[in-house]
Amino acid sequence: GRVTLAQWPVTMNYVGFAVKLSFLISFICQHIVGSQPVGRCESVSLCECHYPNSYKIDLTLVNVNTTASPAFEGIPDGTGYLYYYSPCFDFVTSLCEEKAAVCQVNSNNTSSSYSCGKAVESHFATDDSGNLYIQYSGGTRGPTGQQRVSQVFLHCNDTAEIPQLIAEGDAGTLEYHFILVSKYCCPMKYSTSNSLSSAIIAIISIVSLVFLYFVGGAILKKVVWKANGCEVIPHYWFWSKLSRMLKNGVLFLLPCCKSSSYQQFSVQEEPV
Repeated sequence: GRVTLAQWPVTMNYVGFAVKLSFLISFICQHIVGSQPVGRCESVSLCECHYPNSYKIDLTLVNVNTTASPAFEGIPDGTGYLYYYSPCFDFVTSLCEEKAAVCQVNSNNTSSSYSCGKAVESHFATDDSGNLYIQYSGGTRGPTGQQRVSQVFLHCNDTAEIPQLIAEGDAGTLEYHFILVSKYCCPMKYSTSNSLSSAIIAIISIVSLVFLYFVGGAILKKVVWKANGCEVIPHYWFWSKLSRMLKNGVLFLLPCCKSSSYQQFSVQEEPV
């Protein structure tokens, strides 16, 4: 039935709640689903990995000015060793004679160098704390026959225009740890046919609001106001009149209708 003056504040509170919930749904869609990466970043190339929700990390621009030489040269670890590193490809230099993406050179004897991992044997991975890193395998074997391996952890800093490499050295058992600090380590959005567009997010919000309005309103009127039949439909008096007015307008615009038909047509008001 028609909303009485006493029921009007409750109705407005319900409508206000529905509107707020719609904004909340839209916020969740945009800022949780669409504005930060979720899941694991899977390798798609030597330099790039993709998250399931259309975010990626692409380190190609770290080597943008060098196509044959390492992006980082002579990075010390504080224990007498220097490191050379290229994220995207293997290289060979006068100091690093074995092809590698990560090369270790003894600062006291530069003729002594080792491959600490190759780009062609690399992949993106995540540790137990959720930190993303690239693992480079296939390095020079040690005295026990174990191959050297490097893990380069990616630290996102969107203000770091110039990439920085921090060498932490041998973490034990010929496993070398590094930290790459760069804006290119930050996830960036890319477009795919499976990504949620703003239009889809808007549709989700509208459908959720309509569902809440009709279902929640029907429950509210049934439980609180003890409505029955069609009266459980929120604002039934408005929707019933709207449907008749739409019908009236359609009949008025149909070219097949004669003018006499319009004069005979009248809208009967239903009791409220």
